[in-house]
Amino acid sequence: MDCSFYVVEQLQMIVSYRFNKKCAAFSILKNRFILLFLTLFFTYSYFLVETSSINKQPEHILRLLMANVLQSPRSFKVSSNNFTLNYFVGGNSNDGNKVNCDDDILSPYSSDGECNQSDSIVSAHTDESRGTSDTSSTSSDHEVEILKSTSPEPSFISLSEMYQIDLELSRQVGKEVYNISEYGSVASFIQSRIEAGIENGSFLITNLNSVLKQFNQWKQELPMVEPFYAVKCNPDPAIVRLLASLGCSFDCATMGEVDLVLHGLGNDLSFANLNKAATSVVYANPAKMEHMLKYAIDNNVKMTVFDGEDELHKIASLPGGKNMQLLLRLTTDDKSSICRFSKKFGCPVAEAPKLLEVAKSLGLHVAGVSFHVGSGCGDANAYKTALDHARKVFDCAESYGMTPMTIVDLGGGFPGDTGGYGGPGMPTFQQLATAIREGIVDFMKVEKRSSDKVRFIAEPGRYFVSASTVISTKIYSRKGGNNKYQALYVDDGVYGSFNNVVYDHANPIPMLLADAVAATKGEVETKELLPSAVFGPTCDGLDQMCSLESTNLPRCEVGEWLIWDNMGAYTHTASFVFNGYTHIPSKSYCFI
Repeated sequence: MDCSFYVVEQLQMIVSYRFNKKCAAFSILKNRFILLFLTLFFTYSYFLVETSSINKQPEHILRLLMANVLQSPRSFKVSSNNFTLNYFVGGNSNDGNKVNCDDDILSPYSSDGECNQSDSIVSAHTDESRGTSDTSSTSSDHEVEILKSTSPEPSFISLSEMYQIDLELSRQVGKEVYNISEYGSVASFIQSRIEAGIENGSFLITNLNSVLKQFNQWKQELPMVEPFYAVKCNPDPAIVRLLASLGCSFDCATMGEVDLVLHGLGNDLSFANLNKAATSVVYANPAKMEHMLKYAIDNNVKMTVFDGEDELHKIASLPGGKNMQLLLRLTTDDKSSICRFSKKFGCPVAEAPKLLEVAKSLGLHVAGVSFHVGSGCGDANAYKTALDHARKVFDCAESYGMTPMTIVDLGGGFPGDTGGYGGPGMPTFQQLATAIREGIVDFMKVEKRSSDKVRFIAEPGRYFVSASTVISTKIYSRKGGNNKYQALYVDDGVYGSFNNVVYDHANPIPMLLADAVAATKGEVETKELLPSAVFGPTCDGLDQMCSLESTNLPRCEVGEWLIWDNMGAYTHTASFVFNGYTHIPSKSYCFI
């Protein structure tokens, strides 16, 4: 790959950044001739160092990084009665199959819709087909056993490769990415940007390594389920490009989101260029505006959902509508979820037969079922119940003589916050994944199909991005500072990055930046904590993120900064202008 212009561009960024951070005399470097000389010098040095491995493509660095994060390859053996589902991912299986980390990290389905068994090894069988009894089963009707497979040798990333990680991520996401390992924490990196005068108002730092770890955790826990990232959660093109480069598919709900995935990710990753619109995009809005639906059809998006008769007639009336793969959206028991959707979307399973009859009469292809148990799912068994309902719809369609269904969309509801979305007592992702694996094996046992005949997909959103982003806000005013409480006013609020307080039932937790940096250095100091209310900058009384009853902070001073973790989902992407405040937080990307 001819990377000379790429290297020059990246070295210019590195030279500028390194000297801006460490050299008080950076102003001298503003002389374009000196900067050009340093750029050429570092370019020459770079090629001297890399000549011995000139055939190494930068893309390999990201794969090495992925392999390094994937520390515990696993094989799943999921058993229920006389049915067994085996799935091996990330390492050697007992029969010698393996997934090679140097291969492309793709979903199990290729662009033509065929199962790509080189990327995922799945086997399903009944005891009768083997002619033997399953000795691993216990008296329990539903048993899930996670077996450790032989782990391959850990991937080693050299110092030179570590130095290239930020360069490779920059290339992948189309933005400058800082490798901040030398700082030791995101908090210390934030402080360095403030002290250097780079940031003066509220700003965001997104750690892309968090997204990588979440992607790998998904592949470990739910290797049989293809993730379709919910773009609405955070449509930042840098994040969408990163997930696309890892082989993720996408859940889009509007024409704008479809356009971003198909045409807005650059020539190398845009799904229209890669011919992935038909298999790797689901238009997951059950109630679509006609012009948006037409746009999706015209751009070869095949999968979409419906939950009512009128939507079926709309789809059938459009040219190309009868070529779509429709998913019937079912309501779920989402009473234990934080954000419930069944009151707005979905068809009760008892009403599904009528909609199937209408679809058949219109000549439409119902390819499967979708559901959503609600964001912040509080009951892992909700997935198992929904899968059982999906199986009933599969059977109903077959009894009507319709083409056998092949797709089950499990929707979202997966937590992504550090410490869990919704607070203590909520199921962890691992617990939800266990329930889903059990539900899938029950589904397959009754359907009596081989696992490559049913495609399981899901729509994780906050799962991938919530923990990736930290928001920094500056305290510009204070009230009650000498009392046993304090009210703090910061330069971002519910009309900006904290709209999730109103729309997403979020309870953001602030931390004094100085204390976070001290904790990184092991300098923990005991301070008196005060009940603290935190308000945004507008004159609306609703513009409040924390109350005296819920939040305790050390005594703060005007000019200090608060940082807020777990702010990557449904936050700054839904902000708008109000009260004349037009500040848009700057965004930076890092890796640590």
